Amino acid sequence: MTIEEFEGQYRAAIDDALNQMQTVVLLLAQAETKTVELGNSLQNLRTMMDDYFAQQQIDRPTAIVEEFSQLCTAERELRQILSRRSFN
Repeated sequence: MTIEEFEGQYRAAIDDALNQMQTVVLLLAQAETKTVELGNSLQNLRTMMDDYFAQQQIDRPTAIVEEFSQLCTAERELRQILSRRSFN
């Protein structure tokens, strides 16, 4: 292999790595946006549940409370993961 061939392969590999990094950054930005949307959706759902059960004057069913709690936990975990995206 000549030095020119090596340089060509090296530059192609660097270009590929940079393209992959750019894709990851764009996907992270999209994931952050979707996580914010998810948080808003969960807040709207909580408001809807609170209003409904208050109107019906009944306690929330345990299964619904547990399921909602799991969704909120997953959303918080996603936010934590994305907040560390700077890779320190």
